[in-house]
Amino acid sequence: MLPDVREEMPKYAEVVFCCGFFIIYFIDELVHLFFGEAIQHRSRSNSQGSLHSHHSHTRPNYGADRETESLLNTNAGHHHAQDPDACSHGDPSAPICHVSHEEPCTENMTGTFGLLCALSLHAFIEGLAIGVQDSSNKVMILLVAVACHKYVMGFCLGLELCANATSTLRSHLLAILVFSLGSAVGIGIGMIIVDLPDTLTKSALPILQGLAGGTLLYVTVLEVLPREKARWHRNRRRKYAGVTQFLAVGCGFAVMTLINFYIGD
Repeated sequence: MLPDVREEMPKYAEVVFCCGFFIIYFIDELVHLFFGEAIQHRSRSNSQGSLHSHHSHTRPNYGADRETESLLNTNAGHHHAQDPDACSHGDPSAPICHVSHEEPCTENMTGTFGLLCALSLHAFIEGLAIGVQDSSNKVMILLVAVACHKYVMGFCLGLELCANATSTLRSHLLAILVFSLGSAVGIGIGMIIVDLPDTLTKSALPILQGLAGGTLLYVTVLEVLPREKARWHRNRRRKYAGVTQFLAVGCGFAVMTLINFYIGD
């Protein structure tokens, strides 16, 4: 997206790109500001409920309840130190601790919402590109290209929706509907704005495209990659998964770089 924005706005392309990044950053912080306490309370209640259930199953049926409760509290307080999977600070040969690798913001839909906005806005811009064409051949070529591209984007969005534990069937259907209508609405608006002055369309489209690119950058760098790294780093059975993920990201970056350098419009 950034090279396309640079062609129309060579001086302000990076600024618009960063504006999209900071817009989603600001929305994320607003969600945490207004709903963070409720999220933490719900997570804390679930953890305390599971701990209480564990204690109730392990409590004996005879006396000495106070002594038993004190012992349970002591064991719960030292559970992290006695956990063999946790860090062993005294043993120099112990493996590197991965306890700090936690999935960021698993209790909210901010990352998925940002990805939905970015992909829908990108689909809207692609629809505009189809709607402003003046020949049937160009329309069919762009239609096939956008359909193939949207298939990949839809697959990525579906994975993100399924990976979010707080999402519901209603939110899935709403996200699919919004994403599906993005290109259709863009095509309709593109057919309408063909007769508008070129200065208006040439200034509006690069701004929207730059905002969408900055949104995708935020979701990828601060939501998707940290979450996937946390998931695999906590799985000791697949210790090479992190290196594999790095190679996959590097290969994707190399492919996109080659496409931008050697394949023209």
